[in-house]
Parts: sequence; C-alpha cells; structure tokens
Amino acid sequence: MTKSWPLLALAVLGAVAAVFCLAAFDWTVWACRLPTGEEGKVLTPGVGGCIEYWLNRYQSLIGALVAIGAAAFAWRGVVMQVASAEKQVRIGRRQSAIALVEVLNSNFDNVRGLSREIRLINQRDKDAKHYRKVAIRILGEMKENISDPRLVRDIYANKYELTMRGHDTCIVAMKQSIAGAEELINMALVSSETKEHIWQLINNARHSLWSHEMASESIMAVPSIFDETTDKTKALRTRRLYESITEITFFPTLESHPGFGLAIEASKNMGELLDSALQDAEGRPS
Repeated sequence: MTKSWPLLALAVLGAVAAVFCLAAFDWTVWACRLPTGEEGKVLTPGVGGCIEYWLNRYQSLIGALVAIGAAAFAWRGVVMQVASAEKQVRIGRRQSAIALVEVLNSNFDNVRGLSREIRLINQRDKDAKHYRKVAIRILGEMKENISDPRLVRDIYANKYELTMRGHDTCIVAMKQSIAGAEELINMALVSSETKEHIWQLINNARHSLWSHEMASESIMAVPSIFDETTDKTKALRTRRLYESITEITFFPTLESHPGFGLAIEASKNMGELLDSALQDAEGRPS
C-alpha cells in the first residue's frame, strides 16, 4: 500500500485537473462575456486575452494554491523518509539485540551461577556453625555423664553421631561451592569493584571453612574416649575435646559482607538487562 500511493495520488490529481479544466473552460466562456473595461467592453479581445486577464488578476491566489499543493507533496515525502528511517533504526536495533542476547545469556548463566554458589556458601557456613554448636552442647552433656558409660554411649549413638555427620557434610559442600564460585567469578562480566568485594567474601569463607575443619578434627575424635581404660582418663579426654571445640573461632556470618549483596544484585541486574535485550530482539516494546 505504501509503494502504490504515488500512482493513486497522481491518478486522483489527474482526474481533478481534468474536471477543473472542463469547469474552467465553461467558466471562461461565461467570464469573458462580462464587461471588464469601460463602456462594457472587453478589456482584451478574444478568449486568450480573457484568460490572460483573469490569470493575471488572480495570479497570487493561483500561486498560493500551487505552493500549498507542492508543500503537501514535499511534506508527505518527508514523513515517508522519517518513517523509513525509523523502520531502519528498529531493524538495526533488533539485529543488534539478537546478537547481544547470546552474549548476555551466556554471561547471565555465569553471574546467576556465581550468585547461587555465594548463597550456598553462606547457607553451608550457617549450617556448619549450627552443627558445631549442637556438637558442643551434646559433648557437654556427655562430659557431665561420663561416669555412666551406657548413657554416654546412648547420647553418642542417638545424637552426637548424626551431628558429626551433618557437620562433615556441610564442610564438603562448602568446599565445592567455594571452588565453583572461584571459577565463575573469572568468567562473570561484572564490575571490578564487585569482583573485588566478592573475592574478599570468598576469602572470608575460606577462613570460616578452616575453622569448621579444625572443629571437625575434634568432633571426629570423640569416639576415641570410648577406648580409654579408666573413667578418669575418659573424663579428662572428654573435657579436652569439649574445650578444643569451644575455643575455635566462629567467624561472622558471610551474608553481612558487602560482597554477598553485590553478587545477588549483579544477578538481578543481569537478568533485567537480558529481558530488555530479548524484548528488543522480539520487536516488543520495552
């Protein structure tokens, strides 16, 4: 429809011009009979002279009408050029967005994976601290009842052994998440400031992991008290294990570090950027 409109416009204008010419011819026959000079005589004899007279009289009006018509055609051309330029811009933007989507999608997976690993590190750290606190409480209960071997063994079998396994599982999972985060942070396209804070967070996580591993050595050593020969040595061994676990530092929670919030925020921002690029690629308004 856009390409055929000039031909249609020319046809309409041609028809209008033909009608105008016919009407003008009839009008000139009538107009030329009118007195245009003194004593009712025609100022310029002949039909040609009559037409010249009327054209000369209304040349300003005719010129204005012609100018308006030319301006209308020019304006239509400008509108079409602007529309064509906007269309080309949209096409170019969409093609650029399609190319960008693949890059953003790959980076979004890295940033989202990094955010997930940071969350897991934080959760495993909290779980390990919880298990360590439970182990300290149960070991204290065993220390108080060391004179009753049967009760101590029941406490160990029903409570402490499960806590010991849970603590060890958290350590293994935390190691895996730290390794995963270290690998993803080098591939994730985030700001240098964000990377620096996340590296600091991972360094803090390693310190916390070290404290969990130190506690695990003491926690895992508890079964050795059952091998002691006398109640006195058992009590001494239990007290030492209790004190060794209690003295190991509890590092601050990782989610209070700035790197934690920046990692989560980076994942959110990258998701929003990818959504915007997808909208452009699909030609949908953003």
